[in-house]
Amino acid sequence: TSGRGLELQYNTSGNFGSLVAFNRGSTTWDPLRLAGTSVSIFVGATTMAFVNATGVGIRNTAPTTDLDVTGSVNAASSEVVN
Repeated sequence: TSGRGLELQYNTSGNFGSLVAFNRGSTTWDPLRLAGTSVSIFVGATTMAFVNATGVGIRNTAPTTDLDVTGSVNAASSEVVN
């Protein structure tokens, strides 16, 4: 087949599903854009990430800053960047 579009896939050997934007003509990935007033990512029934106009919440569905994390944070560097 050819053309561009969205594909919903399920990998039975890895036991995971995927939503992908794909260009079959050139066999490359296309950008995938999710649009709405907010976007939530769930693991089971738990909201793990939440994005709205205010910011990104990690385990937080009401971010009050650009990045709002509930829980511990592990960073690969000790630098503080403003």
